Amino acid sequence: MKNKILSLVISLFFTACSGGGWIGKLPEIKNSDEAVDVYLIRSGTMFGISSIINVYIDGDYVLDIGSSKYTKFQLKAGEYDREHDIKAGTKNSGYKKIDLFCSLGETYYLYIETDLNGIHITKVSEQRGKELITDSNYIE
Repeated sequence: MKNKILSLVISLFFTACSGGGWIGKLPEIKNSDEAVDVYLIRSGTMFGISSIINVYIDGDYVLDIGSSKYTKFQLKAGEYDREHDIKAGTKNSGYKKIDLFCSLGETYYLYIETDLNGIHITKVSEQRGKELITDSNYIE
């Protein structure tokens, strides 16, 4: 029995430590002058610590992100391509969505948080985003 419990604890530990990674490709940006930087940060709370969150951008599954992780990517912000649909969650807990309307020259910080009520994705200020990044590990 002790071996089964130890195996479960080790399994949960390694799952929690895995950071996920890029699964798919982001929308292509042909003109870098029409791109904005987006930081996606996942909380490190104990709720959902062992789960990997799936991230969809404009309907495409592109990223898995683990607890206390963040990444940076670019999205289009051209005259006709500035609104993006970002969805985060899991099959078991469901998905939450945020519509991100991008303006040239801006940097966006999106925060994925898990708690007793499930998964939440919100846009946070640059100051708050930078604070959250200092407590997170970067995934490429």
